[in-house]
Amino acid sequence: MTNEEIQFIVRTTKLVAERIQAAGEIYSGHLYGDLLDVMSFDAYKAAVHSLKSGGLVTEMPGHLLVWRGIPKGK
Repeated sequence: MTNEEIQFIVRTTKLVAERIQAAGEIYSGHLYGDLLDVMSFDAYKAAVHSLKSGGLVTEMPGHLLVWRGIPKGK
C-alpha cells in the first residue's frame, strides 16, 4: 500500500466520521448520497466498517448510523 493510499483512507474515514458526528445519527444511504462525488462506495463501506469496529459508530436497523464516540466540540 502506498503512502497516498494510506492518506486517502485516513481522509475518507475522517470525513465520514465528521459527518456522522455532526448529525448525531444519519441513514447510511443519505450519508453516502452526500459523499458519492468524493469517494467510491467501497471506500465509504471501508470507512464505516472502520468506525464501527472502533466503537465510534453503531449501525441500527434500517442502516441508521449512530455516533457513539466523543461528542462534537469536546
